[in-house]
Amino acid sequence: MYIRTQRALAVGVSGLTLFRTYSFMGKENLIYRPGRASGERIIETPDAELLKPLDFSFGFMSFSQSFNNSLIANYAKEYNTPVIAKEYAEFLNGRLIFSEMEKEGQEEKEYSLFATENKLIVSAIKKAEERNGYIIRLFNGQYHEDVSDVLHFNKKVVNAYYTDLKEQKVEDISFESSSIPIKSLSHCQFITVYVETE
Repeated sequence: MYIRTQRALAVGVSGLTLFRTYSFMGKENLIYRPGRASGERIIETPDAELLKPLDFSFGFMSFSQSFNNSLIANYAKEYNTPVIAKEYAEFLNGRLIFSEMEKEGQEEKEYSLFATENKLIVSAIKKAEERNGYIIRLFNGQYHEDVSDVLHFNKKVVNAYYTDLKEQKVEDISFESSSIPIKSLSHCQFITVYVETE
């Protein structure tokens, strides 16, 4: 693999394993699983071999700063879970044909419910099950570093609190106008927030 950076030309050989199989149950003499079936070479597993062509995709990114300062976790989340929009209408089916003329939309082409300071990763946004607000889940993708963040909404916030995974209230959040400070999370920790705006 050849990587050209702004500072220097780095030359090296590297490998990326996208799919790996064995013809047997596993490797022999495993250190942490002695005597288990996964360490026996007498059990053949031909169905686990590469039986057909496979198609893979992967992302590659280079950076010159530290892992945390380069926001790698943010880019990985964006790459792995692109935003997909679908039209939803219960009354539509394949037999209906609409003959109305198309009209140019008057709504804004872009709309943002809120923005963060790119410190925590937004992993999920959904309508709350039994309330009018939104459920927002965030996690700390930094490498062994405690991180907090602030959610800046485009409307005034009228209610906000931390919830559990059942969307039950756990703890109040002190907020001002349209900004909600999120408490510090440790490495790989996540938190769920309920937010209601005007």
